[in-house]
Amino acid sequence: MLERLWFKIGEAADQAGVTPREIRYWEKIIPELRPRRSKGNQRHYHRDDLPMLRCVAAWVKDGFTVADCRELLAKGSITRDLGLDIEEPEHKATEEETVSEAVTDIMQGIPAPAMSAEPPPHLIESLKTQLAGITESLKGLLAILRKSDT
Repeated sequence: MLERLWFKIGEAADQAGVTPREIRYWEKIIPELRPRRSKGNQRHYHRDDLPMLRCVAAWVKDGFTVADCRELLAKGSITRDLGLDIEEPEHKATEEETVSEAVTDIMQGIPAPAMSAEPPPHLIESLKTQLAGITESLKGLLAILRKSDT
């Protein structure tokens, strides 16, 4: 038996576990979702479109917006403003400058800015990694200072 190549919107929606109305809405937001149209103006989705429909359905079910899904399909990731109001530096600081600033801040007793909300887990992991790097740099700096004292 031959496998079907084309599916009407209702059949494609059943395959993705959503309603045809949802898919029609997605088409307005996601330019990659462009079905072929029959002479009667009915939408027909190729079987190669079904995995994309299933992905979008799963992402929406997981809480992503359709605009998020569009960005995921286009870029493979989502960029969001975390609302931390952190200005980007004009130049990327070297590790030595970063360590020097951290040491200066510690010596001056300047507290770190408090966050207004619980940061997302991936941000916490990123900060832990950065802190581990700073800690290693400080250990190296301390070793250099000890050598210069002797």
